[in-house]
Amino acid sequence: MRKYVALAAAAALLLTACSGGDGPPEGWTRVEESGMRFDVPDSWVDTGGLNERWTMSWQDVEGDDASIQLAAAPALGHYTALEAQGLLMASAQIGGLPGYEVVENRDDLGVSNRELTRLDFTYEPEEGTVYDGVLLTAARRDGQAVALQVTGTDLDDATVEHLQESLAVVATDETAVDG
Repeated sequence: MRKYVALAAAAALLLTACSGGDGPPEGWTRVEESGMRFDVPDSWVDTGGLNERWTMSWQDVEGDDASIQLAAAPALGHYTALEAQGLLMASAQIGGLPGYEVVENRDDLGVSNRELTRLDFTYEPEEGTVYDGVLLTAARRDGQAVALQVTGTDLDDATVEHLQESLAVVATDETAVDG
């Protein structure tokens, strides 16, 4: 009997491994661009690039009614995650985001060969409306740095946590680095 239980367990593991268990969870879409990989909620609307740095973006709804925006920067250059964070934070502080204020900065979130930082902040683009933001920067210890930034009036902790967990720097045709 034990033999059959062990065989059934091995078959279940094999089936799980072959079924692409490392894809995004239900309700999320995997995005991979220029060495950057992350998940976006299925219901969010692709709003294209914002500028030369933030070349991809999504909102929780289309148009001016959006309360959350996600922006991705897949090609920051060769920096550590902390250097990339400093570069982006300086841009926000020097006129980029009115009323910009750091809430919490965590730079020790790296795992194995990936560095990861998280900077929680607030800003006030309109009198009386305070937005929350989370800047995630990641870099392979031997390669390209990337960033995700999510901002909004009411950020969902579970959504932000999944964005953080799904962010990865992966190999591209130009790199010989494994993701």
